[in-house]
Amino acid sequence: MTYPESISHGLIYAIPTLQWLLWGRGDSCQTGKVIQVNRCLAWTGLCLIVAGSSGCSPGSLAKGAIKQVRGAHSKAMEVPGTLSGSLGEYKSVNVSPVRTELGGLVPGKFSSVLPGAMREYLSEGKGAPFPGGSPALTIDTQIQWFHKAGALREMFGSESYAVVLYRLTSGGAEKGRVQVVTKEAAAHTDEDDMAKSSAKELADWLEKKMKK
Repeated sequence: MTYPESISHGLIYAIPTLQWLLWGRGDSCQTGKVIQVNRCLAWTGLCLIVAGSSGCSPGSLAKGAIKQVRGAHSKAMEVPGTLSGSLGEYKSVNVSPVRTELGGLVPGKFSSVLPGAMREYLSEGKGAPFPGGSPALTIDTQIQWFHKAGALREMFGSESYAVVLYRLTSGGAEKGRVQVVTKEAAAHTDEDDMAKSSAKELADWLEKKMKK
């Protein structure tokens, strides 16, 4: 059975059920709320039918949906001319308290989750690049900008963004600065997802620099 034929075959059996769910059984006993629920079920069923006909299992479809709902994308950029020497000699990190001059523009959840996420990805998690020892690298964190979805929509769109500057020091001397820009990957992305994404991107960037 070809791809178009498989979809048609599935819809032949699905349409009567979808009609029943969408418009009810012909009586007047359904309330508006029940009809709304039925419509949601109908569209969900239709999506599953099309996915199944195209060779995707309902499980893989659900996993993909979860990835779309939760998560964020981050990109690290070294501040030009600030990286001095190799980072490969450092065995541990000290995470300084997060700073910002933006006050209430930064969600408390983002700034509170960020330090713990940094420690997890940098030193505490499995395979972390800084398992412990000497010398230590200190990371000062400054949240430079946070745009919350819905605010200033006409200028920045409907997605949330965060810009964090990480300053690397050792013994009082600056070793480098890296800026990480984070964007929500889907609507309903939480601020803690964005904080974790920023910390993970920093850890990945540092790990690459340590190998050079």
